[in-house]
Amino acid sequence: MRRPVPDGTARARARRRKAPRALPRDILRRAATIIAAIALTTDCNDIDWTRLAAIMRDAPLFDRPAALWEAAFRASFTTVFAWDGPLLVGAARATSDGVFYATIFDVAVAPDRQGEGIGRVLVEHLLADLPVERVFLTHTAGKAGFYAKLGFLRQTNAMGHYGGEALDIAVSRGVLAPVPD
Repeated sequence: MRRPVPDGTARARARRRKAPRALPRDILRRAATIIAAIALTTDCNDIDWTRLAAIMRDAPLFDRPAALWEAAFRASFTTVFAWDGPLLVGAARATSDGVFYATIFDVAVAPDRQGEGIGRVLVEHLLADLPVERVFLTHTAGKAGFYAKLGFLRQTNAMGHYGGEALDIAVSRGVLAPVPD
């Protein structure tokens, strides 16, 4: 259960500094219509894992086999899938200890559906479903602003321990950097 954020906290001050700008009514109306047409499910059964792998690859996140995406989603604490009729258009997942911490991973929306508010709905669903106060996430390059609009703040005390090819990729993308002496 989340507690209200006290007004004097850094998070509350950050929200006051970066108030979201108002959107024109026609954009809000169009976004509401699009979101109303999107159905959310949480069950990993009946998922077209090949379609999900294509969304993850094209979003772009990672190009991984469908079987690995299925294993990752099935092992997660909570999942959410976005559907436009019978077509899977987005997905996200989170891991958690269920008490203190959770981490959101793999928020992805089909490229032709990005910018419609689907990603926001996926993240908001995960946040509502997680019974913890500390939620971390990793994001792809250029997406920090998206998560900041959802209340996330940059964390200054985190590190990553990657192995093999994942380490090389993370360093080349600037996700990980050596600790200065």
